[in-house]
Amino acid sequence: MRRLVATGQPSDLKLCIKFVAELQDAAAREKALEGLALALDKQSVNAPEGWAALQAEIAKENNAKLVALANKLAVVFRDPAALKRAIAAASDAKLTTEARTEAVRQLASIRAPETVALLLNLVRKDASDAVRGEAARALAAFDAATIPAALLARWKDYPKEIRPDVVNTLATRKEGAKALLQAMADKTVAREEVTDNTILRIQAFNDKDLNTLIEKAWGRTRATPADLAKLIDKTRDSLYEAPASFARGKLVFENSCGKCHKFDGKGAEVGPPLDGAGRNIEYILVNVLDPNRVIGAPYFLRTARLTDDTVFSGLLAEEDDKTITLKLENAVLKKIKKEDLAEPVRVAEKSLMPEGLGYNMTVQDFRDLVRYLMANQFMTDVKVNGTELRAGVPGRLVLPDTKGAPAVVEAEVTAPAEMKTKVLIGSTSDYEVRLDGKVIATGKGAGKEVRPDRDGFDVTLPAGKHTLAVVVKGGGPNAVYARFLDPDRKLKYPDAGEKK
Repeated sequence: MRRLVATGQPSDLKLCIKFVAELQDAAAREKALEGLALALDKQSVNAPEGWAALQAEIAKENNAKLVALANKLAVVFRDPAALKRAIAAASDAKLTTEARTEAVRQLASIRAPETVALLLNLVRKDASDAVRGEAARALAAFDAATIPAALLARWKDYPKEIRPDVVNTLATRKEGAKALLQAMADKTVAREEVTDNTILRIQAFNDKDLNTLIEKAWGRTRATPADLAKLIDKTRDSLYEAPASFARGKLVFENSCGKCHKFDGKGAEVGPPLDGAGRNIEYILVNVLDPNRVIGAPYFLRTARLTDDTVFSGLLAEEDDKTITLKLENAVLKKIKKEDLAEPVRVAEKSLMPEGLGYNMTVQDFRDLVRYLMANQFMTDVKVNGTELRAGVPGRLVLPDTKGAPAVVEAEVTAPAEMKTKVLIGSTSDYEVRLDGKVIATGKGAGKEVRPDRDGFDVTLPAGKHTLAVVVKGGGPNAVYARFLDPDRKLKYPDAGEKK
């Protein structure tokens, strides 16, 4: 199905519909429709010959799985009834979160202007954060002048889990990017809510006014030098080579980063705080190894040489007509009389933080630091059919050959108190998710295109220790990613770096 659709020929799409119509086995028809839906994902094409008859036949048989797939394809084929179904499903709070988020994705594909108001309303006050986030992402598909102001008007009311989705939507178009930057300049949106990757995206517009606003609200940027780019690539690869420890990463932070950065209530406030929703692996890689790529004016390095031939470097803390105060490592304040300066204070548009693996940080130190800092940690210490397996920080669990038998991947997790969250899964093969022995979800494999967080399922974790199991069907080399949505790192996992 996917190869035929990839040709882009209407005649090949017609063959796909004919093939599905001729299938008599429901399971085979479901697989064929899944392949067709995946191949046509986020596309909009004319309905091929035979589609109307096939859709009517599926509706008559009333197989819930086939009807859902047919409704999804109806969106792609511009069926007017699909819009009504999607609006009704997205608005119905009684439906499951999965059904409503799928309906919101369909509204994004249809892009009917009359649905903007509904999507904005979902972002503002829906009871489900998953639906709110999906609605925020969906709004990126619409070019409506009212969207940026409407999104930013309720910024303070958004939970931090969906703020990155709102930011990404605003940064998708020039007017939204302008509104976002102005909100940052006005202190409505905090600087740490917007990652450097978002700023680099906005720079891609190559717009003079936007670049001026970036300097005002954020600071200046530069491209990553070739040698640092190579180091970033090499360090990224090294994250897969060995396991990491949360406990050891905490020590790395306290011994190195904590001198200038505050995180999780610890450290000194010299450089920017490291809390924020954008703490994925790429964000940490770039900001630690190339801190000068994007740096705001408040963090420009200032160097003062005094008449007694002493030199101090730090960030500007205070300045008046007679004195200047620099903030040094560990938040130490150094007040200097201007009459004691041998020359004007030098301002370098670079970070106080060294480039590369500074502070004598080893590759293993960096692995541990990423494990400690990153939001939504992957499950990396697991058992597969009773045998221990440890993976690197990026969370790719490469499963042993089970000779066609299922691979049961088990991980321990401890919740300090009851919490509602989402379990995020990516798997090469079809799988089943169990919590404390009870099946809570099933999912389809992605084959070689497996990636983290491909599927998400709502779950409530009672306080205490739990066992999460992902049962992966056999049939070849398999890989799995598994983690809980946990930006505040409340959940606790086994850690070989902890003292016993």
